[in-house]
Amino acid sequence: MVLRKSKSMEDPMPTLGMLPNLRDLMLEDAYNGKKKMCIDSSFRQLEFLHLYHLSNLERWHLATSAMPLIKSLAISRCSKLKEIPERMKYVEEKLNAVDL
Repeated sequence: MVLRKSKSMEDPMPTLGMLPNLRDLMLEDAYNGKKKMCIDSSFRQLEFLHLYHLSNLERWHLATSAMPLIKSLAISRCSKLKEIPERMKYVEEKLNAVDL
């Protein structure tokens, strides 16, 4: 699933996390908020997550049981993001350090 250019102020993660068969998610310029929340038991089948051009994103909360099958994480042009969740640091990452 791709969400592009919606620039929503409402975090899409709580709603998207309930989709039972979502395996690949790309958010590109799709969220203008500062905080992203992934609650417990969300994204049960997600394997690939791509975050691009989320220029206001500062914090990402990832609950312990969220995204249990994640295999790949790509982040680019999220310049205000202070850090990724600890558990995501062990996922095969494709981070552009200059654009993060």
